[in-house]
Amino acid sequence: MAHPDPITLDDARVLAVLAPGESLDLADLARRAELSERRAEHATARMIFRGLLAYRQIHGTGVWEMTARGRGWANTPIGRATLDIPGFAVADRESYEPSDTDERTYR
Repeated sequence: MAHPDPITLDDARVLAVLAPGESLDLADLARRAELSERRAEHATARMIFRGLLAYRQIHGTGVWEMTARGRGWANTPIGRATLDIPGFAVADRESYEPSDTDERTYR
C-alpha cells in the first residue's frame, strides 16, 4: 500500500487554524496561518483532496472549514501531534502580515 503524501508545515498551519471549528475566507485563513494567500490556497487544495477540508459559500463568501473526517483526524494521536506546531500560537494571528519571503519554493 502506497503512503499518502506527508502533511506539510503549511498544511498543518491551515488545519491548526481551522481545527477549533473556524470557517474562514482565504484572506483571513492566510493571515491567521501566517502564510501568503498563494501558499494557503495550495494547502487548502491539498487538504480538500485528502477530504480533511471543505469549501462552501456562507452569505456569498467562500470559506474553508474542516470536514467530519478532518475533525476525526485532528483528534487522533498523529493529528494532535501534527497540529502542535512549536512557536505557532493560533490565538495571536492578528498582527501578522505576510512578506515576499513567504513565497519560497521548496524542492
